[in-house]
Amino acid sequence: FAIPFVCGGVHALIAAREILATGLFDYVFRGECEEAFLEFVDKLARGERIDTIANLGHAPNGEITINPVRPFPNLEKLPFKDYEIMDFQRLIDAKNGWVGLMASRGCPFSCSYCFNHKMVAAYKNDLQCRVSRLGYVRWFSIGQLIDEIKYLLKNYRRIKMFIFDDDLFTFDKAYVREFCNAYKRTCNIPFVVNAHVNFFDEECARDLAGANCRIVKFGVESGSPEIRRKVLNRHMSNDSIIKAIRTVEKSGMHSSVFIIIGFPHESPENIFETIKLLGLALP
Repeated sequence: FAIPFVCGGVHALIAAREILATGLFDYVFRGECEEAFLEFVDKLARGERIDTIANLGHAPNGEITINPVRPFPNLEKLPFKDYEIMDFQRLIDAKNGWVGLMASRGCPFSCSYCFNHKMVAAYKNDLQCRVSRLGYVRWFSIGQLIDEIKYLLKNYRRIKMFIFDDDLFTFDKAYVREFCNAYKRTCNIPFVVNAHVNFFDEECARDLAGANCRIVKFGVESGSPEIRRKVLNRHMSNDSIIKAIRTVEKSGMHSSVFIIIGFPHESPENIFETIKLLGLALP
């Protein structure tokens, strides 16, 4: 009985042809593939043709075929996650009680070092539509999130922190407020979010702090405006970075930033710009 080898993830989206050319995998799945992989498994089990499945790449007889992707799935229609397929309690304990969640998918920015712009470009090309029609940035409903949190608290022990791994949790202020109001009625477990300095203000900080958010993380990457603009495609000012970090601290939460060094054309002076910026941001 031949067991197919399948590859997915960001690498499979960007380098599907190269992966298949190695001969190590029978199939690759490009993009978000909850629907595509289910269709693949069902058709394979029934002995039906799989060569036309959207999102699928394969190489029958050595000839590589890459099918176009289908539209992004509606997050509110996805089934509840099956945590029982793994020893999730062991994972919780290995991470000292930290549990990852996702409230949304997608990001409106096109930072050069991130996969998001590659994802958008691939879907735009395959679906032949404008970026605005892709619906890349999507949210799970507040009800879905709260149900998942309740399930985790009921079925697992020693949860100390929820960390929302969304690229940009604070993108929609109304969603943040609705979530925070629902969350504090559900539990008092502290949580962590990712934010963008241009999508964060005192009102957002109050909502998060009031729901027991402990850490707000910002992608700063470099303290050099030139590096951010020319290399990273990150358009924000040093003043906005300082203001956002100070707003977090003033609200009683802890701020954390992502920093990268070693960029092309980055000088020692640029690195010290980063150090100086972070020093200025401290309260």
